[in-house]
Amino acid sequence: MQTKPNRPTRIILYFIIAFAPFLSFAQKRTELPSSYYLYRTNPRTKPYLIKNEDVQLYANQDSIKQFSEEVQKKFYEKLAESEIVIPNAGRYHFKNKYEDFTFSINENGLINGEANYFRFKNTAYQSTFTFVNGVLVKTKTINTIKNEIFSQSELKDKVLTEESFYPSGKLKEQRIEDFRITDYQKNTIKTVYFEDGSINDYNNTIDGIFKVYNSSGTLKRHADNKQGFDKLYNKDGTLDMIFYNKGDESRTEYYVKGVINKKQTENKEESREYFYENGKMIYYEVYNLKTKERKVFDSKNKLIPGKTIPRISM
Repeated sequence: MQTKPNRPTRIILYFIIAFAPFLSFAQKRTELPSSYYLYRTNPRTKPYLIKNEDVQLYANQDSIKQFSEEVQKKFYEKLAESEIVIPNAGRYHFKNKYEDFTFSINENGLINGEANYFRFKNTAYQSTFTFVNGVLVKTKTINTIKNEIFSQSELKDKVLTEESFYPSGKLKEQRIEDFRITDYQKNTIKTVYFEDGSINDYNNTIDGIFKVYNSSGTLKRHADNKQGFDKLYNKDGTLDMIFYNKGDESRTEYYVKGVINKKQTENKEESREYFYENGKMIYYEVYNLKTKERKVFDSKNKLIPGKTIPRISM
């Protein structure tokens, strides 16, 4: 007669059966020398492993551009001596004075699946990376000392979303980059937030819109490249200045407490300056760029006698 295992025994058996593949996979993890390190860890460029005895290269890879040309040259000379490593399929781990990295390589020789990355620089930050055939598609970084989320990113349908956070956990900055748009200067939407959640800075290069807000929520600046204007505001939200630029003509308007005070326009032929009182235009001057003559007109476009300035011979 065969007896059935009791419930605790069955639970243990189920656990072993369910997780046996993972346990055996973890046991096959290969330790790599400390001369290995990960070169580049962002979704815009393909990351890869490098082997170089001078692991100081890693410390300088993100900030090398700030150094002199001579220092940069030596850096890239040393980098050229590095060996790009493509391990066989499996699970790997290496640790040096700069980083600790646990990752998997698939049958194509590419980093794949979830990887754990620990960086020893300034403050200890630990990241979880998700790779798909060598492409970094998701990251999450936490401050291990304060146990706070620091940043995260995700690449989906060729659209990259990157986010960073305040120590409180509230969103600090979001950057969306659309790789389907080939002009990389016009494919990004970046939003910076105050800690209370209100917008501080909004920069949309796709639609050509730029906005800056005060902490009170009032607009500080609003620019629209497609509409051709750039507006500046006072702290109380009233207009301070507007600059328009469309085609060959530009226009600048000046305001006092939100009421227009002066306006200047210019094209290839002439420049004009309009003067206002209590928001109403009282007269304007026209300066001919070719004849160098200046004429003054009233609000009804009538020439004011004696206000013509003759051409100055050069």
